[in-house]
Amino acid sequence: MNNGKLYLNERTTRQDVECVILARLGFTYKAIGRQTNLTEGQVGYRLKIAGVSSRDYRRGESDLATKIMVIAREDSRAFFDTMASQIRKYLKD
Repeated sequence: MNNGKLYLNERTTRQDVECVILARLGFTYKAIGRQTNLTEGQVGYRLKIAGVSSRDYRRGESDLATKIMVIAREDSRAFFDTMASQIRKYLKD
């Protein structure tokens, strides 16, 4: 394993890179296979070689998942503040 870093060499294919990207976004082996025309076993092999787990995103352990959660939290706070302001205005009237 190489800690999630795709080892690029002359044998790396477009499908290898697509598998890694889609797995980092949290898609299942089945979904990745449909997009790349690979079997689930082929997808799993490529991800194992690249040291990538599609579960890391769903667990919130990947860098991408962490960034998305921060953005979602900020968005929910802004939404809450807007709603609270509207409710206060409504209650005063």
